[in-house]
Formats: sequence, C-alpha cells, structure tokens
Amino acid sequence: MILQTFIMQDEACTDNRLFYRYEGEVQTQNGKMILQAGACMRSDSYMNLFDLDAWEKYTDINERELLLQIKGRGKIKLFCQSGQETKEIAVVSYDCMKQGGQRLQIEIPKEIKNGSLYFEVEADTQTCLYRAAYATQEPSHREVYLALVICTYHRKEQLERNIRRIRTSGFYTDNSLNGRLMVRIVDNGQELKDEYGEGIRVYGNPNTGGSGGFSRGMDETVREKGSFPATQVILMDDDVEFMAESLYRLYALLSYEREEYRQTPVAGRMFRLDRRQVQYTAAEIWNRGDIRHIGWNQDMTQPENLTDMNENEGAEYGGWWFACYPMEFVEKNRPLPFFLHCDDVEYGLRNGRTPIILNGIQVWHETYEYRQSAVMAYYDTRNALIVNRIYGWCEKEKNLREWKEKISTYHVKGDFLYEQMVILGMLDFLKGRKWFIKLDPLKKHQYLEQKNQGKRWVNVILWRVTVALLQIRLI
Repeated sequence: MILQTFIMQDEACTDNRLFYRYEGEVQTQNGKMILQAGACMRSDSYMNLFDLDAWEKYTDINERELLLQIKGRGKIKLFCQSGQETKEIAVVSYDCMKQGGQRLQIEIPKEIKNGSLYFEVEADTQTCLYRAAYATQEPSHREVYLALVICTYHRKEQLERNIRRIRTSGFYTDNSLNGRLMVRIVDNGQELKDEYGEGIRVYGNPNTGGSGGFSRGMDETVREKGSFPATQVILMDDDVEFMAESLYRLYALLSYEREEYRQTPVAGRMFRLDRRQVQYTAAEIWNRGDIRHIGWNQDMTQPENLTDMNENEGAEYGGWWFACYPMEFVEKNRPLPFFLHCDDVEYGLRNGRTPIILNGIQVWHETYEYRQSAVMAYYDTRNALIVNRIYGWCEKEKNLREWKEKISTYHVKGDFLYEQMVILGMLDFLKGRKWFIKLDPLKKHQYLEQKNQGKRWVNVILWRVTVALLQIRLI
C-alpha cells in the first residue's frame, strides 16, 4: 500500500518550498518533474518528509520502501535526518532513456525507525521524475471505510469545487480505493439536488447550524452503516481547499493503526488562505477558553518548523475544518446544539484523547479574524461558558472580569451591537441547562440575525438584568 505520495505541486499552494527544494533548473508540468542536467531536487519539505517517528508511533508497519519511476541518468540518494544529524542510508543509480522510464525500489533498513526520511535526485542528464512514494508490502491490518460529512449553507460554488476534486480522486478512479469513501452532504440551505453520483449523498436539512448539520450527517452514517460500514467519520467545512493526498494519507494511517490508537481522533491542520505556506494551527488547546494553537502561524517552508511538526503534546481537539473520529465514538455521541462555535471544542473534550496529527493531512481555510461578526460574539460568549461549566472550569471572578472587559471595549468603541450580543450571551448562559435544552436553535439564530444595530439604553437594561441574575446564580 502507498503510505505517502511525493507531491510535486498543487493548486492550493504554488510555493514549491512546501513540496521540494532544488538547485539548477527544475520545473513541474502535467504531474511530472523535469530536471535539467546538473540539477538537484530534495524532498525535505513539509509535504514530503516521511516522519518515521509518527509512523512508528501510530502504526505497526515493519517494512517500508521508497518507490520511484524515473527517466534519464543520475543518482537517487535517501537520507534520514534526526535533530541536527543527517545520515545517507542509500544511493541508487538510474539510467533509462525509454519513454516511461524505469521503476526503482529502495528498501528502507528496518533498524531505521527514528527521524524523517527524504530523498534527493541528482540529474546527470535531463531527467523526468514521473512519481515517487513511500510504501509497504505488508497487508493492511483492517478494513477502513471513510464517511466524509460536509455541512453546507448557501456555498454551492465552493462545495462543488470540492466535490469535483473528490470525484477525480483515487477513491472514485482507483480499484483499490473505490468504495472506501462515502460523502454525505448536509444542505442546511435546502437548495442542492441529490445528483452528484454514486458515493455522494445530499440530505436537505433545516438550518440547524454547523452542529445540527454535522449531527444529521452522523445520524445518516449510523443509520446506513449496513450499506456502508463506516469505520471513521470525517467532519469537514464546505469552504475549505484541500488535497486528495490528505485523504490518502489518512486512509493509509488508519489502515495500519495500532490497536491502542483506534479510538483516537485525527486532527487536520489548518493552513491560511491569505498566506498559503503558513500553518495557522495543527491542533487546538482549549485552555479553559483561552485558546492556544499547536504550531501557531508557522511558515512551513522554513526547515526549523519541520523538526517537531507532528508533536501533539497538549492538544485537546481538532477543529471541524477537518477532523476525523472513530465510528464507535460517533455512534454513541452527537454534538451539543450550539448552532455555531465551540461544538468541535466540546466534542473533542468529550472524546478525551489527544488527537493525532500528521504532515500532509490538512486544509486551507479562512482564519478566525476574517470570520468575526456580532452574532459570532454572542455564540463565542455563551458557548464558551457552557463548555467550561460542563467540565467544571467556570471561575466566577475570572469569567465576570473578562466579560466586563469585553463589554467595556465595545462600549468605548461605540459598537453597541457587539456590546449587546456579548451581554445576551452571558444572559442566556445564566438561564441554565433546562432553558438551553428546550431552545429552538434556528429561531434563536434568526432572532440574533435580525439585530442590525444596538442601542445604548437597551444595553443598560440588559446589563442590569444580567448583573441581577449573576447575584443569584453561580457562573
């Protein structure tokens, strides 16, 4: 099975340093790499380093090899780097001028189990590298079936761009993968037809927000497990950009996963849309609402950011731009009806396991600062408090101080709409569990969206009501 394919380029990011480094004249075209005589290409990049430490930790693969198909004359060198030390572990010459080139198979010594692998192509003549991949001849240890749930709301163009990428992937064109991926699109806007072909289902759904949409996708996956025996459920936003390779690597990882990790989620990284070589986050640390990010805002073209790129210590959950959960957990658990925000936080905390991260499993997505609105300020306030209450992390004095500071900031700016939303978020939280469970999330959201301005005198009244309620309720 192919474990990790060498990616030469992708439309999601055109910075070659995310994929390879080179000297001399090197270019990619039509899925091939052309090196002119004297050129050298190395795969020591974020996308193409093969992290032995991660694969050794999470899987029980014993035999690995590097496969290449190449035309021309020159040398292939295989290296293992660990910390500041780099060791050459294999050198193989290639000499083939026939169309299609020759197939090379370089075994990786079994004793090499730590560090990261990369290879180098030194071209003596013009060379065409058709493909390269790390693979194993061992049979997979279990059958893996991926249910990809996408919740969408009036983003047809972005969604269909992603559907096209999925339909042209190996899950629909390769016999070894065909039938291993089921896409379930939950359409909260109820505007899409179920006409995308076999393996892609559309479910019209009331606008129950992201949490409600993903819940519906989970419900359908469980209900239809007789016809599609999903082993994992992937939750992915409709407006991301992604590579099919992310799904392939996830599939390979899960196919050889050690028994002790089979109930562990996999978190997909988020890369920035505005600076596409920059990783916004690899996984999340809730930190009682003061969110921290693993590998925050790191330029992944820089070698110093690659050494520990799959280190996940402290991570608590993965965002639902791309997050994968085992079916056993999904069958027994649904997101809380938050409508928007913090549903991924609470769901990940409920799972309780440190999510796996692996280079190449990621999406490009708009970052937090571009997604702010007054309505989001309401959900951020209310839902964060609910999460902390569930897990016993509500600190009355701290929460009250931060809430007042936020209100004061908006008040000084004269932004009375934002101020009102933050007050309402606290007020609704204080109404308690019974109120929340009975709440109609859609009606509440519609009510919030109708507010297009805040009035100072209304905020004064709401403030006094909330403070009065705070006197009789513990946060």
